[in-house]
Amino acid sequence: MKIIKGTVIHGDKIGKKQGYPTANLSRRVLIYKKLNKGVYVATVELKKRTYKALLVIGIPGIKKQKKGKVEVYLLNYQGNLYNKKLVVRVYKKLRGIKYYKHKVALKKQIYKDIQAAKKYFS
Repeated sequence: MKIIKGTVIHGDKIGKKQGYPTANLSRRVLIYKKLNKGVYVATVELKKRTYKALLVIGIPGIKKQKKGKVEVYLLNYQGNLYNKKLVVRVYKKLRGIKYYKHKVALKKQIYKDIQAAKKYFS
């Protein structure tokens, strides 16, 4: 299991617009971690609580971007995560990164990824 630690920074709010707000971390958290681009099942420790999560490493989404991203979607969490320190434990890679031409396709894939994560934890 790999562990990533970082402070939440502002992103492009693409996930939030799709109904799945993500916590963005600096790409520097990946130094020496040997994690490939993709979508992973993970957990996030925040203020002594643990949340089931999805970790996305790479350039996913609906608009082409040049820089890679590190984003975490916490299942069953609502609230502001900006400037909060997260400890992310990475368990299993679900799939590689894909680029979507339409928002609807991206939203469907996010839903499928969430269902896969829930199944993993059950």
